[in-house]
Amino acid sequence: MWSRLLNEPRAQNNEFIEILSKKGISVEKGVQTVIIGSQNGRGKNTDPTAMLSLASRLRYVMPNHLQIEKSPHELVLILSSHGQEKMDNTAWLSVVEKIISQNAGYVMAIGPTVNKVYDVPESYKIAGNCLALWQDAPGSPILRYDEMLAELAMIDGVGSMSASLLIDRVLGEFNETGPLNSLYETAVTISKMNDINEAALQLHVHPNTIRYRLRRIMEITGMNLSSPRDCRIFSQAVFFKEMRDVLRKS
Repeated sequence: MWSRLLNEPRAQNNEFIEILSKKGISVEKGVQTVIIGSQNGRGKNTDPTAMLSLASRLRYVMPNHLQIEKSPHELVLILSSHGQEKMDNTAWLSVVEKIISQNAGYVMAIGPTVNKVYDVPESYKIAGNCLALWQDAPGSPILRYDEMLAELAMIDGVGSMSASLLIDRVLGEFNETGPLNSLYETAVTISKMNDINEAALQLHVHPNTIRYRLRRIMEITGMNLSSPRDCRIFSQAVFFKEMRDVLRKS
């Protein structure tokens, strides 16, 4: 069933929907894919009983979920993202983080919420890429896709779900032709030039106007374009948006 869904995501998957329904999970209301993997790397031998023991401990604190034992080193969970949770999202995640931290050698990656069956494989793919990124630069044992969108979009490409999520997250508050147009224009300019005075010359405004707009941009989006990382992420989101627009017109 799981292999068929991954290989033919747009085929009729009534069996998968029915199994989820029996678990109290509605795809239409939103599901997330979570991967619990070994820190030794996906595909490497680990103790399968240890993985199952960990899953058993998590069962009582996580939202309604379907457990898929993909391999001895990788456990896939399909979680309910709407209602019927035993705890609210923040509470269960903090408990899970504590449990994972107590089990050295394991890491958990959380994919985005989707509400179409054919998008479940994409959520799984994004969670898997979170694991791959973690193995390149280990950190927290809980990997949240929304904290890694810039890196995920680079892996998945322009037409991917992660690129769309990055665009929505960074640029969602802007409208190029609306009242925030001047802020968007300023943000794009500063992300390319990374210099307030040069941006002011380019936009024919005073540098203090640029500084004011940067403060407004931070208030609206949370992006601090004085930070090299945020500036890079914003520039990346703009690039993906421009490329997506080109592809849609072609």
